[in-house]
Amino acid sequence: MMNETSEKDHVRYRGRYYAEYVRVASSTDHQRAVQEALDSGSEKSWHLVGVEGGVPQCAAILFWDTEPPNFGRTNRAR
Repeated sequence: MMNETSEKDHVRYRGRYYAEYVRVASSTDHQRAVQEALDSGSEKSWHLVGVEGGVPQCAAILFWDTEPPNFGRTNRAR
């Protein structure tokens, strides 16, 4: 399984950014596990902004932007 933490272990996040800890079991296909985590964030319309760690440690932290991009637009009228 991609993420071995239970639902109760997830930390509630506040604000725009969310750091998701992904631990991959050594017997798991690493590429598939990471792809599942990316797909899960994408389904929530989150945007990946950074990654820390990697396959040698069998763990990574994915940093997500949970707000939709505004592409520099503002609500101010001209």
